[in-house]
Amino acid sequence: MLGVSLDLNNEAFDYLQVDITTFKNEDLSGRYGIQITPVWSVPFVLGNLSFKFRGFIDFRNANTNASHNVNMLAQPQVLLDIGDLIVGKQDKLYLGTEYSYWYNKFGIKGVEESVVQGMMILFF
Repeated sequence: MLGVSLDLNNEAFDYLQVDITTFKNEDLSGRYGIQITPVWSVPFVLGNLSFKFRGFIDFRNANTNASHNVNMLAQPQVLLDIGDLIVGKQDKLYLGTEYSYWYNKFGIKGVEESVVQGMMILFF
């Protein structure tokens, strides 16, 4: 993959960026496609609890697979800052959930995947 990443300065986000890349599938000689990926992290507070809404979405055009179908993988996350609650260390330990949704998985029309997952993140 080769491309550019645009960092969008926005006070509401920890980070917000859009990656625009060319994508070469090694199984399809000489074929290049385009992938566009927004990536984000938004902190928010509910009562005394601190959260983050993070994630990414990969959009790939039809040239990225043998089936010639667009496909999308989205993985948004909602995370509670439990480090702040348990040990008073803000932005170090998060517990939450991630929803993984894949449309036309691997470019195969009609193949979808939808999974809710638990997750824990430790930053050090």
